[in-house]
Order: sequence, then structure tokens, then C-alpha cells
Amino acid sequence: MTVWLTPDRKPYYGGTYFPPRDGERGVKTGFLTLVRKLKDAFTGQPDRVAESAAEITGVIERSVTPAATFVPNPMRAGCSTRLM
Repeated sequence: MTVWLTPDRKPYYGGTYFPPRDGERGVKTGFLTLVRKLKDAFTGQPDRVAESAAEITGVIERSVTPAATFVPNPMRAGCSTRLM
């Protein structure tokens, strides 16, 4: 996996495989072209890069944060759950 990060180590683009050159293995954009495009985006469109980084970081954080789970306490007064 290849991931491009901002200076504060937030991912803003990534993928699993990029062939070296355009058109190889049926892929339109190769690694060398992609690197140039990402550099141009990073220097010319910093707001879009920051937006992408925030979105990707949010998705990753939500995927690794456990959801709160409600477990009823049968010892609580007025609880209708019976212990058997």
C-alpha cells in the first residue's frame, strides 16, 4: 500500500498498486504521473489536500473507535430483567 501524507502525517491519498508508467497493466495513470499530479495538488491546491486529509483521517478514526454498547444492569432498582 502506498499512502501520501501531509507534513503533519495525515493521509491525503493512497492506493494498493500503481504501475510505473501510464497505460501499463490497463491502468490509465502510472506512478510517475501520479506523483507529479499529487505534487501539483499539494502545492497548488492546499485546501483540497487538507480537506481530503481530514475526510480520510475521520473515516480511519471512526473505523477504529469502538461503538458504545449499552448493557443493562439487572441489579438496578426498577429493572424488569429477571435473573435466573
